Amino acid sequence: MNNSDPLFREINKPCSSIIPMPILFRNEQYCQDVVYILEFYTNTVIDGYNKAGRQVTEETRIHIGGDQLTRNRFPRAKAMRAHDNDPHADII
Repeated sequence: MNNSDPLFREINKPCSSIIPMPILFRNEQYCQDVVYILEFYTNTVIDGYNKAGRQVTEETRIHIGGDQLTRNRFPRAKAMRAHDNDPHADII
């Protein structure tokens, strides 16, 4: 088996890093809490990228999963943030 063998590359690919997230005592039923959660995610992503020596650009996109209510509420909070002057407001 040599370095160009696909099986070798699959076996030896680097492991993913796990970043533990704290519990946020916020309620997704309240718009101000959803905005707070989005701000927390955004700041965490930016810090993670900076620690990895990478830069957050306009093309950077991060997927947030959740139930149907989360998927409905987060876009509304993003729309509220769209009027903010923060250049990183559209990452998440």
